[in-house]
Amino acid sequence: MKNFDWDTFTSFWTIEPTWQNTVKSLDNSKERCGILEAYIENEPVGYLVYNRMSRRILQIAVAVKHRRNGVGAQLVNKMLETIDSTEVSMNNIEENSIETNAFLKNLGLVNRVSQYEMKRKI
Repeated sequence: MKNFDWDTFTSFWTIEPTWQNTVKSLDNSKERCGILEAYIENEPVGYLVYNRMSRRILQIAVAVKHRRNGVGAQLVNKMLETIDSTEVSMNNIEENSIETNAFLKNLGLVNRVSQYEMKRKI
């Protein structure tokens, strides 16, 4: 794929991406991104957007009814094949997204750095 199909992609979301991976941010850096889409019987069921240079997953989502069936893992494997690498990373994974964190753990990814948001009343 060469263009983002945001109407379809966002329909797969159960959480929103962090600010650096928002729709606007990715539209602004489209030339550095690779896009993979998964289909079952001509129906889009998942996608993955990655930065080709950093080999980092920027967004990944699978339609709710197709989760836990290997679609996400196939997207990641295709990305690794495309960039000719065995290493992949992601930044700023929402800690409260149990489903996303379980998926990443099943892929064998390890959390190496945690980030905490600090707020102050003014």
